[in-house]
Amino acid sequence: VERILQNLLTNAIRYSSGDIKMGLKQTRKNRAIFTIENPIDSKTEISPARLFERFYTGDSSRHGESTGLGLAIVKILVEKIGGSISASVESDILSIQLIF
Repeated sequence: VERILQNLLTNAIRYSSGDIKMGLKQTRKNRAIFTIENPIDSKTEISPARLFERFYTGDSSRHGESTGLGLAIVKILVEKIGGSISASVESDILSIQLIF
C-alpha cells in the first residue's frame, strides 16, 4: 500500500498544474476508497483508458522524464491486494480512484 500511495503522489506532484486533492472514505462493506485529483495542463492529452498501461505517457514531450511504469505498477499492486483502480479526466482535472 505504501508503494501504491507513493507512486500516485509522485505522479500527481510531477504532472499537476495546481493543487492536489486527496480523499479517503470507508464503505459499508469495510472497503476503503482513496481518491487523488490534480489539475492538468489543458494542452496535455491523457487517455484515462490507457493511463495504467506499461510505457504509456500522456504527454509525448515528456519521454525523457518518465518511463511510463509508475501507474502500471500501481495497477498491478492494487489488483494483487484485491482492489480496483480507475481514472477519469473532466474539466482538466485528472481523478484516480482506488478501491481496496
